[in-house]
Amino acid sequence: MTKEESLAWVKSLKPGDIVIYSGFGVAGRIQTAKVEKVTPSGIVRTNRGSFKESSWSWSGRVGGYGKTPGEISPPTAELLIEAELQEAEDAAEKKRRDTIYKARNLISELYYNRFRIDYDTAVEIINVLERWRTA
Repeated sequence: MTKEESLAWVKSLKPGDIVIYSGFGVAGRIQTAKVEKVTPSGIVRTNRGSFKESSWSWSGRVGGYGKTPGEISPPTAELLIEAELQEAEDAAEKKRRDTIYKARNLISELYYNRFRIDYDTAVEIINVLERWRTA
């Protein structure tokens, strides 16, 4: 995409439009972003950050602006499918991390005796932890 085509694409964006966001943190990771506003100066504000024209990147993308490390580009069918798959993977990973954090917090509460447990519950917890240790 040429510079002129890229500028025309940005000018055509309206609030609610979907674009593809490519972050620089993890190579190859893409996500969808929803346009919130396009300013008169050409800055595109999305739910993933703000973007403006960049002198170093005219490969069909508008470079990162401010603290936004990444680029946006027009969505294609292939990119939308890939973004959906990657977003599902990210959501599953977040759910796994949240479960682990919850378990750690509960173990910490047990350790510091923030809630009382009876004998049967203590035996059950020991059995679970012993199974975990030998797994």
